[in-house]
Amino acid sequence: MAEDAAQRWGIEPALLKAHIQVESNWNPMASRYEAKLKDTSWGLVQILLATGKQVSGNPNLTAVELLTPETNLDIAAHYIAQQFSRYKGNYQDEMAAYNAGSAIRKPDGTYINQDYVNKVYEWYLYYKYKQQGLEITEPIISTPGLAAMLGLGVIIGVIVYATK
Repeated sequence: MAEDAAQRWGIEPALLKAHIQVESNWNPMASRYEAKLKDTSWGLVQILLATGKQVSGNPNLTAVELLTPETNLDIAAHYIAQQFSRYKGNYQDEMAAYNAGSAIRKPDGTYINQDYVNKVYEWYLYYKYKQQGLEITEPIISTPGLAAMLGLGVIIGVIVYATK
């Protein structure tokens, strides 16, 4: 399903899968109350109802529909494609905007949600490598310089994963 939605909206499946992993850990019934927004996000990719209505163009969209994996993934892939276009293909800007809306940076230029961006980017690379046929295991070392010197594996962010 994720691959189909990603293909329909012209984004990489690894990118959509990374958002799913971080947002709900693949739980289609996930929901989370967003206190700052006084709203709840729903489903695999944690879509706010207002965002879902806007992106889908369906003013009658319901939270129950957002819990339907096909609907949730389609709206999320469409939204990711919009953000990806808006930020001219910058993966990290897209990831920040998916989670925080349009105000993605602090005055010093860093992301307001840097931890989220790091997690999604790390999972994006994980799924991208996996898609290319590399067998990725659990993290084995967190010092990229040492891992590179020893030739221990693929460096993803600051975590090294063993490959087979």
